[in-house]
Amino acid sequence: MVIKIKRDATSDAAAAALAAAGAQSSGTASANPLSTKNFELAPFDNSTLGLKGSNGVLLPSKITVAQAETALSNKYNVAAADTLKTSLASQYPTALKEAGITSLSPTGIITPKEIGAIKNVLQQGYVNNPTGTTLNFGSILNDVKTGAYAGSQITSSINSKSFDQPNIQASKATINSIFSDMLGRTATEAEIGKYTNQYLQYAAKNPTSNTSGQYTYGYIPTPSGSQRLQRQSQNETSVQNNLNEKDFITNQVMQGTDYNTFAAANTAHDFLTNLAAKSAGGE
Repeated sequence: MVIKIKRDATSDAAAAALAAAGAQSSGTASANPLSTKNFELAPFDNSTLGLKGSNGVLLPSKITVAQAETALSNKYNVAAADTLKTSLASQYPTALKEAGITSLSPTGIITPKEIGAIKNVLQQGYVNNPTGTTLNFGSILNDVKTGAYAGSQITSSINSKSFDQPNIQASKATINSIFSDMLGRTATEAEIGKYTNQYLQYAAKNPTSNTSGQYTYGYIPTPSGSQRLQRQSQNETSVQNNLNEKDFITNQVMQGTDYNTFAAANTAHDFLTNLAAKSAGGE
């Protein structure tokens, strides 16, 4: 089998376009607006979640991202944390997968990875909105899900298989040719049916090629100021199966009793012929 990996040469250019789109959509910002420090201090909308502090007192309707992260870990915000986790699982499972989460923690517990997934959503809103915009988790989640942000990526899977579907008459000719070369005779109808069925079963389970991977699409800015979806990269792996019908049936015939008997008979015939020739020469 031969394995080939193909990558789209436009991926680097696409990455640059995404970066430009992200920068364009961030609006007028202060120096280094995407720093970790600035993100932690960005305003977070607490009006619908109603997060409480470590003393159980309701926090203001607008707090910082850092305050929200701390609040999610305390016992007074179990319901709010479950709401955020459930929203992620149902609307944006990719965020959980990217954070290395295979299943959500039990009710009443929130793990650092789950908080990281939540912050990843908030950060996308932070990157794609003007500095100072209050970050509302639900709104950002919807924008990410619908691909509203410049640079939001959409992927589609590549899953293509090709199978050999031999023609019955062509198979009959192939089998008779093999029998003539290997056994000195044509195949019977029963033998043709036997080897044809064996190959059909093999071909149904072993595609001649199996291609998998994914295309990645993203939004890039146009001169008019709108956003246009464009394919940006392709990651593809193709596995080829080079065992064809003739080779497969030849292998099957070689493993049969008739071939072993025929080969043994030929060997004995050749031996006796050579022996007779030597005896005649000796006389």
